[in-house]
Amino acid sequence: MNVQTGKTVWTYGASLLPSIIYQEGTIYGAANDGSIYALSASNGKRKWLSSIKLPSPDAIEVVGDTLYILKGKAMYAFNPKTGKQLWTNTELQSEYGHAGLIDAGDVVFRTYTVQGALTSVQLNAIDKKTGKKLWGIFRQNTPLKIEGGLVYSVKDNYSPIIEGPERSVTVSVINLKTGELKGSRVYRWSVQEGPGVEYQTGGPCYLDGNDFYVHQNGIIARYDFSNYKPNDKPLRNYYEPASNSYGYPAQKVHRGRILFASSGNGTLTGIKTANGQQMSWAGDNPSSMTDIYGKGVYLAQTDGILHAIDFDSGKPLFRVKTGARNYGPTLKEGGSLIIQTNGKLTGVRLPAALK
Repeated sequence: MNVQTGKTVWTYGASLLPSIIYQEGTIYGAANDGSIYALSASNGKRKWLSSIKLPSPDAIEVVGDTLYILKGKAMYAFNPKTGKQLWTNTELQSEYGHAGLIDAGDVVFRTYTVQGALTSVQLNAIDKKTGKKLWGIFRQNTPLKIEGGLVYSVKDNYSPIIEGPERSVTVSVINLKTGELKGSRVYRWSVQEGPGVEYQTGGPCYLDGNDFYVHQNGIIARYDFSNYKPNDKPLRNYYEPASNSYGYPAQKVHRGRILFASSGNGTLTGIKTANGQQMSWAGDNPSSMTDIYGKGVYLAQTDGILHAIDFDSGKPLFRVKTGARNYGPTLKEGGSLIIQTNGKLTGVRLPAALK
């Protein structure tokens, strides 16, 4: 559909699955019969149709110069220009594989849920040319960073019984090609002893540039990831929002604010990295879909109103009557906002400040 007018430009196929992705002028998707197709995004003409059929794939991803179809424990690699299947890789020891592949040139990374003494995550490195598994490490998460032939991955330190107040997060440093452990970075903190102390295990950790954020039971510690030292102290600590209504860490820093998202009412809360100041972005009713693009926060409310709020100031900018309670993700293309409701798309031209 034309973003400016809403007119249909082209239509393709029938009985297609709703999972499609766009990459450099081409659309990739799957049909109900399991065939994978590639279309020109400009005119809808089919470029190729796969001979292999993969009914109900879990995800379609283009990473680097390869198209991947993820289905359970297996991943299938295709040439995105021709549709030729390159290889198949299956992790037989896993319960299922996760979406979100990472391309590191000659190696692609995928995580799996695997049962051991405890069920945990496993990180696999796969040769991109052959599909051969190079190595797999149990209790290692998706890489935080890949640089200089090294993989930085947070280790799953979970234990069903935790004694004492000491807590830590470990980042393993792994050789990209061999899986050899080259070192570890340990970030430590203490919790207050008392009833329920064994359940205080800390929260997520994530990178924003060289800033490494570790949620430490009510405190968010920021470290310099590029300059690690043993027993390193945080560059700065921030207090998490006190009330549970503020929700869970979004594991994202946007425009200098650490974000929290509420699953209850769709409210966003942010902590300013410069001074720890807290602010929220909320409408006047629960939001069933909340999206952020640049300086715009878009709250699609269950009362049929979408509110647009300035991210930096928190001031309301405009609202749109949708008459809907349920929404798909709000989209932004150029200077237009596209609101998805049941059976309907609504296009809105954005003010200059939000384009």
